[in-house]
Amino acid sequence: MAQLKRERVPIRRDWRGSALAGLIANCYLLVAPSDMHETTPSLHCTETARTFATSKEARTSEVRFREIQAACDAGRLPELRKGDVIYVDTEIYLSHGRDDFRGGLAEVIGFRMEISAGKPVPFVCVAQERDTWHNWQMLSAAQKKLRAEFGKKWAHPDPDHRPEFNEC
Repeated sequence: MAQLKRERVPIRRDWRGSALAGLIANCYLLVAPSDMHETTPSLHCTETARTFATSKEARTSEVRFREIQAACDAGRLPELRKGDVIYVDTEIYLSHGRDDFRGGLAEVIGFRMEISAGKPVPFVCVAQERDTWHNWQMLSAAQKKLRAEFGKKWAHPDPDHRPEFNEC
């Protein structure tokens, strides 16, 4: 594993003799080698920016996210599991702005079949919007568009409490 080096803080010429120079005269910087980021396993998923306890969990998250997105891009409907990350869209309301929601990445917490247009359809619930079930069949077809729109931004509530956008 790469080691950190201690280096003395350089004092600029225009600081010499100043109080600032006296303060930093005995200071050291810890300098990481330029290749350190390559040798230290990352605990962050590069696809979703989530942090995990181990680098193996982070790599597993990346692989799973890519599998889901590739299946959606190919027109397939991947089966989701709790903890999977997908994209959800923005929802803006005229009469109940307090429920406005900005789309982006979201963590799956529930999955169930519902009837839509007389047929059983998979619906998904995400941690960022626990009171809403999304039609996964429609949402999966939109993943590529949503990925382009939101990138690594996470979905979140964005309530608008102005009276004109909230009925009593």
